[in-house]
Amino acid sequence: MGPSVKVLGAFEVRDGSGGIASLRTRKTQAILGYLAVNADKLQPREWLMSLAWSDRSEPQARQSLNDALKSIRRVGREAGIEILKSDSQQVTLLSEAMTIDVVRFRALLQDDPAGAAKLYHGPLLDGFSIPDPAFEEWLTSVRAEHHALASDAFARASDAFEAAGELDPAIDHARSLIELEPLNEEAQRRLMRLLDRAGERSKALLQYQTFQQTLKKELQTEPHAETAALFEEIRGSAQQGSALAGSHEGGNKPRLFVEPFAVTGGAEEEALAKGIAEQLAEVLPSMRNFLVVTRPEDANYLLRSSLRASGHRRRLQAHLIYSPEQDRFWSRHFDFDDGDVFEAQDFFAHELFRTVRGAINDSDGRRVSRKDVTQMTVDELLSLSAHKFMQNDVQVWREVPAIMDRALAKDPDNPAALARWALATLAEYSYGYRKIASERQQEAKARANRAQQLDPLSAFVHLVRANLSLYFDAAYEDAIITANRALAINPQSDLVRNIKCQAMIFAGRCREGIEQMLTVAELNPDSAYLSSYLVTHALGNFGLADYDAAAILYRQAERASPNLPIALMGRITSLWHNGDRKEAEETARRFLADHPEFRLVEAHLPPWRDQETMLRYVEGLRETGLPE
Repeated sequence: MGPSVKVLGAFEVRDGSGGIASLRTRKTQAILGYLAVNADKLQPREWLMSLAWSDRSEPQARQSLNDALKSIRRVGREAGIEILKSDSQQVTLLSEAMTIDVVRFRALLQDDPAGAAKLYHGPLLDGFSIPDPAFEEWLTSVRAEHHALASDAFARASDAFEAAGELDPAIDHARSLIELEPLNEEAQRRLMRLLDRAGERSKALLQYQTFQQTLKKELQTEPHAETAALFEEIRGSAQQGSALAGSHEGGNKPRLFVEPFAVTGGAEEEALAKGIAEQLAEVLPSMRNFLVVTRPEDANYLLRSSLRASGHRRRLQAHLIYSPEQDRFWSRHFDFDDGDVFEAQDFFAHELFRTVRGAINDSDGRRVSRKDVTQMTVDELLSLSAHKFMQNDVQVWREVPAIMDRALAKDPDNPAALARWALATLAEYSYGYRKIASERQQEAKARANRAQQLDPLSAFVHLVRANLSLYFDAAYEDAIITANRALAINPQSDLVRNIKCQAMIFAGRCREGIEQMLTVAELNPDSAYLSSYLVTHALGNFGLADYDAAAILYRQAERASPNLPIALMGRITSLWHNGDRKEAEETARRFLADHPEFRLVEAHLPPWRDQETMLRYVEGLRETGLPE
């Protein structure tokens, strides 16, 4: 093994035995770095002196250069090798005498771009500098040159792997290129296309959305039309694939028609209404439990909305109508004060999507529940299960697996039925108090995995899988990644944000989880799932040892859903730690009156990563008299 020098990334010199070689000064390292980049080229001594010692007299600079060259020669001579060739006028570093990564990098660029890419460990002389303008000017230029060469190498390596049908390394090299050039739209499109080709459409959609956010933050602009068109193409394919995967008795699903907005106001309100309608058209088709149709005569639900402005306030009034009976069964208005038109557009579209979805689910579930369950279609059974989930009652949730078994008897490969069976098992576990038998946990995971295989572009299926990862496996990072996949498909889903926040909180990122959870809970004070959001917020405060806030939030969750054991258990332990022992003990007695079979040894507990937090949680339950 001979001596070597690495300049791609952090500067490093090794001697003939492979150990780190020590050079006397920072400027000696600078001279070796310069000679390495220009290996086998004669360099005038005067130029080297001006690079590193321009502030010294000529005799002083010459002596400093001689000392530096002597130190560099020593690296080779210790291995019996002459790595420098010099005379009184010129100096060169011999690439045949030592391994120089940048020389090898450039040699591989043409015929082996993947090999070249492998050698690129970061900007040339990363983090290195000396206080001399000439050297810094040269370094800036040569860094940019090699950055461009590396970008080209990663791009051509990715293309070569793709042409050979090796998509995994093609994707890896495309990602590395984006790390080098995060604002390169061609690179972004390359990765999106590769992910789509590999069947990872949700990741492709997430890649676009992440890039879109980066552009807004860094440059206050949007992706180019070509990039946006690719996103729409992939999303269209995703929705088409989802429709095929979810086409089981699709004719029985609720069908929604969105009527044109009635607008009172000027051109700005007209543009706002158009923007809201466009956003709704993007997100509503992602819902699997109803269809969006283009003709009112095909619909059994109509969304009728009006928009008007008064001063700085804009009001959107919305009505849902059950068209067969012309029954206006739901009305809601939303106000937005100040803010620009895009903020208003995002707010109104989000509120409409969230509330309309829940209203249709509830209405259809109520209508379906009047039928004989033995006569229901698969889609009607799914509507019934959704209706029961929205009641936020663990006892009611326990009815869902049997309902889904009926659906699966009719259609064994229905991904929504498989996922809901798993979700019901999980909900009983995560919001109840009893542990679930390991065999049933494994069955839930198997059904969720099968649903994911059948419909990989379902946000709901990813939501279920994220929950399972968190509560059955305590796999916090996997839960967050899976939740992000769901958000790439359906960015409006507050339930997905909720499970992502829970994963953050249980992993110890309590403040971050609370901050994101506050947005969800504040925007959705009338959500059917408000108790779940409040429990998540309470868990975050318990993790931060803010027991007073946790107890208040648990109490609010209990009021929203009186039959939610996790809210009562959390309130008991929070009250005890907060010093309200009498109220904690009274709440514990009430809990035992409703659940006399409760035993701590059989209880499901929140999956805290931090064992100290887990012990505090259990301590509060034990000290209030809950039986072991």
